[in-house]
Amino acid sequence: MKLCECGCGQPTKIAPYNRPKKGITKGEPFRYIAGHCLTFLTKTRKRSPETIAKWKESHKGYKPSEETKHKVSLALKGKPHSAEHTEKVRIALAGRPMTAEEYRKFCEYQKNRPAEHNANLANGKVGKHPSAETKKKMSAAQKGTKHYNWKGGITPLLMQIRTCFQYRQWRSDIFTRDVFTCAFCGRKGVHLEADHYPESFASIFYRNEIKTFDQALNCEEFWNINNGRTLCRQCHDTTKRRGLVKRVDAVGRFITLRAA
Repeated sequence: MKLCECGCGQPTKIAPYNRPKKGITKGEPFRYIAGHCLTFLTKTRKRSPETIAKWKESHKGYKPSEETKHKVSLALKGKPHSAEHTEKVRIALAGRPMTAEEYRKFCEYQKNRPAEHNANLANGKVGKHPSAETKKKMSAAQKGTKHYNWKGGITPLLMQIRTCFQYRQWRSDIFTRDVFTCAFCGRKGVHLEADHYPESFASIFYRNEIKTFDQALNCEEFWNINNGRTLCRQCHDTTKRRGLVKRVDAVGRFITLRAA
């Protein structure tokens, strides 16, 4: 009795025929059990660089059929990738931009992403918090020109205008004229804010194409007390675009429809 040479420990059968080219002699036991030879060779032998090069050359231009792709997909479905394989895929795709077709397919999938996928993403982040290093990278990736709402670096200029003496003087004049009373609710003794109205601060800024601090100081529309009103913080918030805007009332408040 001879055991299979793959190492499985099972006895092999007696050969009923001769195959000299394969080393099989009639009456002698087989070296392997049927199907075990390929497993043994795969585990113990590695292809030489020459063999790999020949295999690649012979497969150049080969495109599997849709049926073959479907079979491969079914065979691999549910099998988790090893950490080594995942790292190889990450390195292979790092820095490679998506083609127009890949981007189109990606967008279509994201629009109709299955609920199971969303649940897996949510469960994968439960209890996880980004490290300080990751937070720094996330912040750097959205700073300056990389931010989706970048408008050419106008924030320092806006802050300079809103904190200058002339702006503070304009705000004080508005409060004094309105006797420190909110124009909407009539409350006093609460946090008050000066609101540019009927023309907003942003509208004046962009219409006059303000580029420098000196231009802002020389723009009379910024400092006209007839274009301002006193509002408390709560009432001032109702004049800002938040939620789904339905219409604007007579005094400039946005009437919004909020989700329940």
